[in-house]
Amino acid sequence: MNFREMENLLQYIFLRYKVTKPSYIQECEAYYCDEIKKLVENTIKLLDKEEKRIIEKDFIENENNWWNDYYSRATYYRLKKACMKKFIRLINGQ
Repeated sequence: MNFREMENLLQYIFLRYKVTKPSYIQECEAYYCDEIKKLVENTIKLLDKEEKRIIEKDFIENENNWWNDYYSRATYYRLKKACMKKFIRLINGQ
């Protein structure tokens, strides 16, 4: 999986993670949303401090250019790629 594909996958996962459940949602869909939230939260707990920062800033808070205060561009993209690989591996239970 290349960088763009990993980023798109994580964007989709976190879009599902952030979905609010309106009262009209069906019971099985509500269960599915809860399970995604648990899976994502448990996976985030397994990340180190830097990895959590990248996931939170890029995929939960959707902040732009937040990394300028912490990393060079090359370092940021290297860390982000490693973080996305790890997150995908962990969420798959590997």
